[in-house]
Formats: sequence, C-alpha cells, structure tokens
Amino acid sequence: EAIRQTAQTAVAAAATPAAQQQVAQQATQQAAAVLNTAAQEVRASAQLQTTTDPDVAAIQAQTTETVAAALETAGTELVEVTQL
Repeated sequence: EAIRQTAQTAVAAAATPAAQQQVAQQATQQAAAVLNTAAQEVRASAQLQTTTDPDVAAIQAQTTETVAAALETAGTELVEVTQL
C-alpha cells in the first residue's frame, strides 16, 4: 500500500509523461523487491522442511503461513502498482 500511495503522489506531481513513466517504473521495481524478499523467505522456510521433530514442524507451519502472507502482500503491491 505504501509503494502505491507514494507512486500515486509522485505521478500526480510529475511534470511530464516521461517523468510519470519513470515513477511508475520505480514503483514496479520497489514492488519487485518486495517479491524478491518474499522469495528469500520461501527459501529459508524450505530448509526447515527436512525435519521430523514435532516442535520444529510446528514452527515450520507457522513460518509457512508467514511466508504465504508475505507473498500475498507482495502480489497485491505489484497489482496495485501496475494499475497506476
């Protein structure tokens, strides 16, 4: 949401279409960075999947849900940015 709001404000303030396009591209790059961070979280979570320890398995489930929520948020940010 923050990326979208910042980009909308910058697009509105941009003096030329080229400047507006640059703002949109920067916002898309920021959203992509969010996706990259989520991907890193997935990789870290996947390393826990080799365990058979019930306590670790519980942590794994919680981590997986956290990662899933992060990916959903990242996807939402990207979609909102592309709708500028």
